[in-house]
Amino acid sequence: MVVDHWAVLDAQPPGSAWLTSALPVTVDGSPVLCAMGPDNKRHLLVPANGREVVRADTRAAAVHLLPLVLEDDSGANGYANLVLLRDDLTNIFTGLCADVIGALAARRAAPLVVVEQVLDGWHELFRSGAQLGIDRLAGLFGELLFLDALVTVDPSLADAWQGPLRSPHDFVANGWAAEVKATASAEGRSVRIHGLDQLAAPPGGGLMLRWMRLDTSDGSGTSIADLVDKITDRVGRPREFWQLLARSGYLVADRDKYSGIRFTLVEEASYRVTEDFPRVIPTSFVTGVPAGLSDLRYTLDLDLAPAPMQKDEIAEFMNSMVRK
Repeated sequence: MVVDHWAVLDAQPPGSAWLTSALPVTVDGSPVLCAMGPDNKRHLLVPANGREVVRADTRAAAVHLLPLVLEDDSGANGYANLVLLRDDLTNIFTGLCADVIGALAARRAAPLVVVEQVLDGWHELFRSGAQLGIDRLAGLFGELLFLDALVTVDPSLADAWQGPLRSPHDFVANGWAAEVKATASAEGRSVRIHGLDQLAAPPGGGLMLRWMRLDTSDGSGTSIADLVDKITDRVGRPREFWQLLARSGYLVADRDKYSGIRFTLVEEASYRVTEDFPRVIPTSFVTGVPAGLSDLRYTLDLDLAPAPMQKDEIAEFMNSMVRK
């Protein structure tokens, strides 16, 4: 709905006047407006009567909430003005505006309170953060590759991604789990295992360890932003996906920081984690995990692991994850 209104405004020639399109949601009888300002930026204008004070919120560099007064034939009209300052974040701003419109339609609080509350929930997605190193980026890229494979089959499986939530396994769906390890190193096939539960299969299901080697020297490879856009187009709730990215340390507002880093998958192997797979899990201790032992981490050399899964075994495992 919001996209259609901005498409109409985008088709009009820019000028010094405000271009507006009324949405089918009103506040005290006045419509909420999609708008293109003289600044050629996208705005969502929520009517604010004279008794309400619009408090400016400029915490995020990409989107601001500002007071605005526009003059028309009926006189001066006040608005809470949500403005997008970065054109590359249009998709996220559209999601924010859709949430504001939905919340205003439900009218669970005063209009300005609604706008402020919704903006608070989206604030993290518009801020910038510390730049991730190549190891963290490679790990995230590997997880996104796996997620892309899942949502290609079933978009509702976006919530199978549990890694950013510090769950034992990166992906869990229908009682089956997958752990993804990716490296940008040109040598070795070892992975770092975190905790006693990371290689413990979920009860009644199975566990797969997917390992990938990535190369960063090919400029024609795929960036994380490319993968994020691809997955965003498929999932039904992109906000939750973007928030998981933020939990991983990757903020979509920082996509330009990583535009020059492109990955190419040069080697991969998948392992079914069974009783004969080298690992340390709670049942490795005859009398239980020794008191005082915590935060166990160890290195696993995959060259000494059982043979990797074949293509048909991988396909069967993935089908188990996506099976309803």
